[in-house]
Amino acid sequence: MKLNKADVLIEGGAELEAGWLPPLVEGARNPRIAAGKPGRVSCVAGVSLLEVPDSLDRSKGDIHAGGNPHYTTDPVNARIAASHIAKAFCDADSKSCEFFRANQKRFEDD
Repeated sequence: MKLNKADVLIEGGAELEAGWLPPLVEGARNPRIAAGKPGRVSCVAGVSLLEVPDSLDRSKGDIHAGGNPHYTTDPVNARIAASHIAKAFCDADSKSCEFFRANQKRFEDD
């Protein structure tokens, strides 16, 4: 129900949500948060992921094909993610854009 009414869906990305998010979005029947729509935010865009495997071999354990999805532990990457979120919020609610940008700046300055 919450996804059905959502204006924005923030996705960490790096395939971290691949196993559970797609069926929830499909069931929500909300075109605003469909893949490729402005309300779907992929925070990983523009981040150079570490630990990208050369080959996929499940015998080595749980492997993330796109790289380590815990990229926001790096403050530079967290700033990239925050800028994606602020932009999506501005697109969804342009009247409050100054507020979102001010919070983004405060986050980046801390």
